[in-house]
Amino acid sequence: MSGGFDLRTKPWIAVRLLTGEPACVGLRELFKRAHEIEDLEIPVPPAAAGLMRILAPMTARIATDGEDRLDDPDVAEDIDDWSDLRERVLKAGRFDPQAVDDYFDREDLAGRFDLFHPERPFLQDPRLRAQCVDAKGAPNPSGVNKLVMGRPTGVNGAVLFGHFTDTAPVPVPAAEAAWHLIAQLYYGPSGQCTPRRITEERTGSTDAAPLRKSVSYFPWGPDLFTTLVLAVPSPRSEADWAAQDACPWEDDLNAPPSSRCRR
Repeated sequence: MSGGFDLRTKPWIAVRLLTGEPACVGLRELFKRAHEIEDLEIPVPPAAAGLMRILAPMTARIATDGEDRLDDPDVAEDIDDWSDLRERVLKAGRFDPQAVDDYFDREDLAGRFDLFHPERPFLQDPRLRAQCVDAKGAPNPSGVNKLVMGRPTGVNGAVLFGHFTDTAPVPVPAAEAAWHLIAQLYYGPSGQCTPRRITEERTGSTDAAPLRKSVSYFPWGPDLFTTLVLAVPSPRSEADWAAQDACPWEDDLNAPPSSRCRR
């Protein structure tokens, strides 16, 4: 797709303001106005749960009392120090706008929040474009219906919420596609998919996403700011901070674990 969709600035996260009004914001605005927002209102529940798991580590990077951040491993060495820092962050009542900009404008994250970036699209592997091909090397994507929760795929898919077919798929707006991307990454089903050709082995099945058949619990504060700060996991042991802890969009692309992957 030509052009980009910058998740930092494009409105794609549906929220409900404390005034009761609906709004749609990007990541930057969400954090800067979190104290004015009551809750997320994304209509795809798995996407809402997955988004909370994405926002929590972002919060740890952003939440600060002006000196220390919640992701500081030195502060985390003592749970009392970390809890005191969290209390000071909560008392501030909002995220520091400069801290929000400092995170989203990091040079090493340039392009990482673009849904359609040619090299590092957000939470996607650009290598799939070249590796999801048929025996002749022609592109062989699974199609947009495979991405969207609730749509049938293949010849035996059950039609429950709309008459969609693989021969005539209905395009999905970029904002909604981001919801379903997150939902699939956390709660997508196992089963047949487009094979990923990495080695001579070429299989066409995939494992279920890590949170499928599980329930996620999150704290719920009087506003989204409080909810997000309380959603940051507290350090409970030294092992929690022993290794490098980078988010997927902050780290280098991992080596493919196998030749099975959904596209």
